[in-house]
Amino acid sequence: MKNFTTFLTEEKQDYRVVVLGERRIVKKLKKANRPTIEKPISTSSKLYRRSKDLGLDVYSCRINGAFVTRDDDSIIRIHNEDDDEGFVIDNDTIEQLSQRGIPAISEFDDELALCWFIPRNVTERKTKNGKTYWILDVIDSNNEQTAIRCWGIDPKRDQIMLNKAYVARLNYDPKWGFSTRALGRTFRML
Repeated sequence: MKNFTTFLTEEKQDYRVVVLGERRIVKKLKKANRPTIEKPISTSSKLYRRSKDLGLDVYSCRINGAFVTRDDDSIIRIHNEDDDEGFVIDNDTIEQLSQRGIPAISEFDDELALCWFIPRNVTERKTKNGKTYWILDVIDSNNEQTAIRCWGIDPKRDQIMLNKAYVARLNYDPKWGFSTRALGRTFRML
């Protein structure tokens, strides 16, 4: 924490800070005659408090349930699950994926066949032969909602974390849209 504070105070710039952390669920038991156990403060909580103390524009984003939107003016925001206002992300953040040549799913390149997106919902379905497949509803920084059909799903092996960014190698058919087989080999969470 000392290096963080030193860096920010020496640079003398107006930083904007997004603190990413997992949502902690703590059950408090109130029982007489039981000692209270002090839990250590998480690093994300320390960063948030220190940023506030330094007068910085800070947003605490709990990655469980977070999502990204882009409004009509192309302003990109990161939101907590229950936050409609969100926090504006500057274009430098999105440029990191672009510099690596990985487009958003709404800008899919057939030759590259690689793109990034954020799954928002998973719907499990069965084929006419009784095999399980998923339809993923995904979104990207262009606020485009798209469906991806994932064939050959094994519910014991295959998992998707909602509201987390993924890079995937996909197939695209103009009639059927996006699809993939072997989810475990084609999807990578960022």
